[in-house]
Amino acid sequence: MKTYRFLFVALLLIVFVSSCRKDRNEPGKPGFTEVTYDPAFDWNTSKVVTLEIQSAEAILLAIRSSDGQVTYHKGFHAGGTNVYRATLSLPKKVAALKVNDILVALPANTISVNLN
Repeated sequence: MKTYRFLFVALLLIVFVSSCRKDRNEPGKPGFTEVTYDPAFDWNTSKVVTLEIQSAEAILLAIRSSDGQVTYHKGFHAGGTNVYRATLSLPKKVAALKVNDILVALPANTISVNLN
């Protein structure tokens, strides 16, 4: 019985020791630090957009994706001469939004929307 226990412990030690060895790069394959990238490459996957919304009347706001599936922001605009500002962090691939079912393109980081 002691022999089996000894063999079992020895087998576990061999498995643990062999799994803890350092990874080695394969010859001919560069490591991550050896790969060069274009310095102009943009690593960001999101963008920040500020919507300045104007409305003469008090209104509930819903800012959604262009297909209406994702809601990015909900709010209340008191109306009048006040400007409602919503700053959103959006995926970079988003090119348009719906503000209360009005399609708004996103050509810049600050967009003015008039709901009158």
